[in-house]
Amino acid sequence: MALDLTTFRDNFNVKVARFELYPSQEPTSYCVGFIVKHNTKSDSRYLDTCVPLADADGLTNGEITQLGWNTLETNYLTWANTVQNKNDIVGSTFSV
Repeated sequence: MALDLTTFRDNFNVKVARFELYPSQEPTSYCVGFIVKHNTKSDSRYLDTCVPLADADGLTNGEITQLGWNTLETNYLTWANTVQNKNDIVGSTFSV
């Protein structure tokens, strides 16, 4: 079953990990990156995307960040669905 946004928000933490003009010489976009971590499992994922300067013109940093998230959200939700449904024994310490 697909993971809905409410379940995602309840079980994952999203942090902005990158926000900068890109490339550094003669920039054409903002590079916006996020790291998402599961709240109780050890899984995490980093992704970034470029928001063209033309699309960012007149926007706040928060609005630019939202554009970046909008581009990556489906990818993160697909990954999070796999993590959320992973059996809890995966990643646990096994004693012999």
